[in-house]
Amino acid sequence: MSEKEQVTDSAIKITDLQRRLDDITRLVSDWVWETDEHLRLTYVSHRIFELLGLHPFQVEGQTFTELGAFTAWDGSNSEPRWRSPFRDVEFSTKDRGGQDRSFLISGLPVYDPNTGAFCGVRGTAEDITERRRVESDLKRSYEELEQRVDERTQELSLEIQERKKIEMALRQSEAQALQDSAAKTQVLRNVSHELRTALNVIAGFSESMQSELYGPLQNERYQEYADGIYASGKRLLDMIGGFADLTALGGGILELKEEMFDLAPLVADVVLQLSSRAEENAIEIRQDDMASLPRLYLDKNRLEQMLASVLLHAIRRASPGGCITIMAQSLEGGLAVTIENPAMVMREAEMRIALEEPFSPAQSWLYRTEVSAGLDLFMVRQLAQAMGGEFSLTSSEESGSAFTFSFPKEKIA
Repeated sequence: MSEKEQVTDSAIKITDLQRRLDDITRLVSDWVWETDEHLRLTYVSHRIFELLGLHPFQVEGQTFTELGAFTAWDGSNSEPRWRSPFRDVEFSTKDRGGQDRSFLISGLPVYDPNTGAFCGVRGTAEDITERRRVESDLKRSYEELEQRVDERTQELSLEIQERKKIEMALRQSEAQALQDSAAKTQVLRNVSHELRTALNVIAGFSESMQSELYGPLQNERYQEYADGIYASGKRLLDMIGGFADLTALGGGILELKEEMFDLAPLVADVVLQLSSRAEENAIEIRQDDMASLPRLYLDKNRLEQMLASVLLHAIRRASPGGCITIMAQSLEGGLAVTIENPAMVMREAEMRIALEEPFSPAQSWLYRTEVSAGLDLFMVRQLAQAMGGEFSLTSSEESGSAFTFSFPKEKIA
């Protein structure tokens, strides 16, 4: 092959290599660049047109610092050391439309192989504009979120302070209410004591007059007056006692003297107390065998008072010649005591008022002719609950009325 042919062949190969390089530089996402020893761009790939809207010939001959600026993360100038290899140095510029664009510049210095003289730099530029936009949006969102968190934190702090003020005011109001309630309770107890003392004197004197302890009453009307004074005094004593218990329950200061005892003797004593009253109306009181039942741990005197009151109610509403039954049974680990009167029927409204309203008109029948009617059903229920139990009332035309005391297993020995 002649020398001319060799030159022609080499030129063809060089042209082919140049075409191949151009094709590769068009395909890669980065744009490729090259500078001379004065750092002026001598070659820029066509990719720059897609990224900046500028033809390569428009930027060739300029330096990077003439096209834009190298920036560090803190905004300061960070121009690379051109005579040493470098990678991912951020470069900012503007496209043809004036929009900011960001690139990561990487470069490799070129030296003359014979003399070692610096000839320029070759490198690439990676477009990171979208990445920086996303980072900027994220940063702005984070700052906005942080600001909202701070604002909400301040709001919550103010809310907490306000709630603390409200809680403090409520505690002060509650303490004042308790103090006022305690004062009122003490006043009622004192008044109750004074009234009961006076009524006991009246009842004692009238009882002496009834029994003509110091001599006969010459006029029968005086005897009637004495009977009336005695009966009225006893009724007032019972009512005042009920008010005192109700006040103690409301103030949470009711005193309970709990002890261990057998139920059977207690029920027998109650029946004995009211046997004469039952005999007056020819009413039979039947008591189930309770000897095998477990012992109770309750306020014995209170329970006796409640049983006597309920039994008296049942006697007052029983038909002459009727029968009242007192039964007890273990129930789900606890104990239930029931007083049944098959002749006594109460309407739903009457039962509700009797259990929910103290000294209600619904129970006025209890006080019409009795010297003492004991506790009303409202007080019986309140006392039962204060002792850890419950009191319920059921009534129907078929089976009459049933008064039931129930106590949990914690009150059973």
